[in-house]
Amino acid sequence: MRTQPCSERPQSRARDYGTARPLTPSRTMWVGVVGLFVIGFVTPAAPWNEPDGYHGMAWGTSVDDAKATLNTTGLACLGSDYCVEATTDGSVPVYLGLTFRYGGLVMATLVFPSRHYESLRDLFLERYGAPTSTIDEQQPYRRGELVRNEILVWSGRQASVILRRYGSEFDEGRATIGLRSDVEIGPPEGVVKRNTTVP
Repeated sequence: MRTQPCSERPQSRARDYGTARPLTPSRTMWVGVVGLFVIGFVTPAAPWNEPDGYHGMAWGTSVDDAKATLNTTGLACLGSDYCVEATTDGSVPVYLGLTFRYGGLVMATLVFPSRHYESLRDLFLERYGAPTSTIDEQQPYRRGELVRNEILVWSGRQASVILRRYGSEFDEGRATIGLRSDVEIGPPEGVVKRNTTVP
């Protein structure tokens, strides 16, 4: 077997890492396209202020600590899992329900007069930012009329917020703020149409 003399062996080209190749217009375009492609996967579609609790009570707060944080004697607890109180969120009167699992807070539920929906919606938009999706439901009302029920949803890695113009009754709206595993997005009974839009 004949071996090549050193002088005849192909020489590897030394790479000069200190000298960058000039960016031609076509290379610049491809860098931009690839960059936008990567950013599209990394950047969240609708950033929002994901809550780590409700009104100063972090997720996992105990019942006793919740009572101390709310600084109230009106919080009535039904066992160790659920507490209720008539209070306000901003200027909106609400019936507040706090759900506890394994001794810690996992969800706050607000039931409010539906006539105050716009006020609470504005408060939530200021507090949490733009919703990640909006759901329009058509629900049957008196004599078969269909009523539009706007539902705003903020969905994050750990927590979710859902605000409904109408809950199970047409004179009451409902909001839930809590850990994703405990907040349900399911429609109330009687919904005949759902349209979801994601900004």
